[in-house]
Amino acid sequence: MGTDKVIGGIRCRLERLPATTTELLNSQSKSRQEPANLYIQTLHLLSPYRGRGVAASLLNSLLFSSPPGPGLDGGEYQVSDLVKHYNIRTVTAHVHEANDDALQWYISRGFIVQDGVVENYYRRLKPSGARIVKFVLNWNGRDAGEVGSTSSTANAEGNESRAEGDKDEDDWEKVEPEEADEHDHGVQPLSGSRVLESEESGRKKRKMDDC
Repeated sequence: MGTDKVIGGIRCRLERLPATTTELLNSQSKSRQEPANLYIQTLHLLSPYRGRGVAASLLNSLLFSSPPGPGLDGGEYQVSDLVKHYNIRTVTAHVHEANDDALQWYISRGFIVQDGVVENYYRRLKPSGARIVKFVLNWNGRDAGEVGSTSSTANAEGNESRAEGDKDEDDWEKVEPEEADEHDHGVQPLSGSRVLESEESGRKKRKMDDC
């Protein structure tokens, strides 16, 4: 028998961006997919394996096909097929307001700590507030041109290209937007959206900032 051991995992969900942001991004893109936010629900790593870049690799595996240098703002990068297909433009997470290590981890990877505190987010912790961290994905021209279809390319045989694109669409789960509720944090959940997980995801997960 093998000795493989699950040491960590990442779990995310797709959320709708605010209407004003969506209108702006739609004007800049021909995507059939509505612009979305990727919300990090869980990013967990067993303590003996921390400080080795594993957590960053989990995050990068979802966001990039060609990752940047140290820190998400550490140079040019190419977004992943998943990001292009679901038209993901931002990444957000909640972090316990007193967890300076977790906040610094996100900051060092290009996330910006948003103003204000979400009160009573962690009901079992004191203090109970959360900070929201946000990263904006900067797509280059090539990435923007490929959004909504990861395999089809423009050519003289337009019908053939569209057919190939439609076939590729069948490999991805369809998601439809829902209306926001009063408890959201500036983005709206997509109904029936697939929970996006790295292949290294573990069975036991909890928020990184609870570690």
